[in-house]
Amino acid sequence: MSIFNHRCMAVLLAMFLLMSASSSALAEQNQVTQAISVKSEIREVGYSVGDIARQTIVVDTPPGYRFDQASLPSIGKSSDSVELRDAQWQFHDLQDMTRHTLVLEWQVFQVLQEIRAYPLKPLELLFRLDHNVIAARLEPEQVIISSLLPSRLSTKNVQLLPDVKPLARPTQNLEWGLFVTVLILILSIVYFAWYFDWLNLSTRSSRPFRMACRQMRAIRKTRHSHTEQLWASMQTLRRASDSSAGTALSKERLHLLFDRNPWLLPLRTEIEKLYADSERLFFAGATEAIDLKYLYKLGKKLRALEP
Repeated sequence: MSIFNHRCMAVLLAMFLLMSASSSALAEQNQVTQAISVKSEIREVGYSVGDIARQTIVVDTPPGYRFDQASLPSIGKSSDSVELRDAQWQFHDLQDMTRHTLVLEWQVFQVLQEIRAYPLKPLELLFRLDHNVIAARLEPEQVIISSLLPSRLSTKNVQLLPDVKPLARPTQNLEWGLFVTVLILILSIVYFAWYFDWLNLSTRSSRPFRMACRQMRAIRKTRHSHTEQLWASMQTLRRASDSSAGTALSKERLHLLFDRNPWLLPLRTEIEKLYADSERLFFAGATEAIDLKYLYKLGKKLRALEP
């Protein structure tokens, strides 16, 4: 009787240890399974016979696990409307996990003469590390396929979705930005039109030096010789001075210009030099001390003082 009792106790102890080990292994397996993350992406609409639906699956597992390709459905012809045509996968070990990326290509072979959704095969992807195995289960995705054959659509085949209103977008900043941009553009156009005298608002009698600057810019763009450009520029500035004074001027009669236009007094020395240089140019042909750029700058100064 004693021996029998000892044997019963040994059997019970062994069963208890076995159940404890099984429970521990099951708990560890459940903990590992809960540690994985599964994401699946696929375009659901826009397919017809022969098209390929590409499904991208991203699975994050604990470090070290590798994908078991045997867990994929068989590749090739099957009796289903949609079958697996190709599969590619890769993994990338990160610091605290391993990321697996699978790209599955499903091809459409046979459909009915109506638009409807066809489910793909359910997936149970296995990942192994030595003797440990974890599974990533995915609910079957579905794709909406239309037949190439003429078919009559009805409410049984197609259910229209309600219209979706566009999201409200704040446009106040855009409107202010557009207003400021247009304002700057208009001001720039007005400024350049005034600077280059495109509007031709000023007349020769009221703004002679402004007209002189405009003519001098045209003279500088010609292909005439340097002496000819100097001659024409000098004549243009002297004509503007004559127009401003209301009479023909010479070096000795410049006081008439300043008496009628006292706003030219700040440039009296440069104007007197202009007449002295021009007389040497017209009567002696001396061009050594005359600079075409200096004449244009002088014209701009006179234009700036002109009321």
